[in-house]
Amino acid sequence: MVQTRHNMATRARSAALSRLNSALTQRIMNDNSLSLIRKINVTNDCFYIWHSGSYGTINGFRLGSYVPAVPTTTSPSDENAATVGSSAGALGRMDFFQSGAAAAAAAQCDDKFKVPWSEINAGLGTVALLLVVLSEKSSSRIKYQSHSIAPSGSFSKVAILSNSGRSATSYNLFSDDSFQIFGKRNFNNALNGLLRCLADATVAAARFDKTVAPPHSIEEIAKGEYAIGGLPIAYSNNGERWTRALKYFLTNLKWLVAYTAKHVDQ
Repeated sequence: MVQTRHNMATRARSAALSRLNSALTQRIMNDNSLSLIRKINVTNDCFYIWHSGSYGTINGFRLGSYVPAVPTTTSPSDENAATVGSSAGALGRMDFFQSGAAAAAAAQCDDKFKVPWSEINAGLGTVALLLVVLSEKSSSRIKYQSHSIAPSGSFSKVAILSNSGRSATSYNLFSDDSFQIFGKRNFNNALNGLLRCLADATVAAARFDKTVAPPHSIEEIAKGEYAIGGLPIAYSNNGERWTRALKYFLTNLKWLVAYTAKHVDQ
């Protein structure tokens, strides 16, 4: 009788030790998984900012309109053809056709390197959404003072706030190649508003952590017009300069995401 009870107690103890070891192993696995999850930054994964050559990119969308210069070269056959003509009229006609072919080739090459507006609009819409997400994070301390952002994909808008804090005038954060009487003034107002929001966010971040500073300074160069890294954010015919300004913009935005990962998301 005593032996039977002893055997039952031994089996119960062994089962309890087995359950305890299993629980301890499961706890170690859960701790390891939690440690890995804590290292994941959802904002950084959802809004991946990087670069592709001369362009800054966000989620793969290139921002900018830089078109590299097309070198003009003359083939030996063209040089021979230019020297064969026996009269000035023949040479004139030959130069005309050659210049026309060169212009067509250059235009075709320009189209090849030009970033389509659909891609630019999608990228700017993603930027708008990211700025809204950062401002809505608890304890982010980010508040946009003079503008509000309405993210809507490729058709996002930026509005100027009135004294009462309500949206007074909205501007389209998207454009295209269609003819516009006032050029891209509406689009440029939205870009300047977007940069002003980024400036407000970086000021809030730098005020909280005085040991860090954004890579590129943002300053107001005229009333309602802003520049980053010394380059105006407004669209211009200088595609290389505008592309660099947008790349600086994304660099500061990536810095801001790193700030929130360190001080807000923990």
